[in-house]
Amino acid sequence: MTSTTNTKWLTPSFVATIVGWALTISIFIWNFSANHAEMEYRISSLEEKNSMLEQRMKDADALRTTIQTQLAEIKTDLIWIRNELSTRKED
Repeated sequence: MTSTTNTKWLTPSFVATIVGWALTISIFIWNFSANHAEMEYRISSLEEKNSMLEQRMKDADALRTTIQTQLAEIKTDLIWIRNELSTRKED
């Protein structure tokens, strides 16, 4: 009696159903992990680009500060030259 009940459960359609579900679940897990890996790569790429842009912003800010300082020095020099020319003109 037990041999007939064991063979009842192991019919080809039952095995095919189990194999089909196993493949479906494994493919689902594979796709999920592939999407997760792709998103992780995208996030790391965006973080890298963000840090590069932050560094470029810092460099641009330093350059802007340098240019402002140099322009202020030029303005001071021009004011000094104008004052020198006006004092020489008066003498």
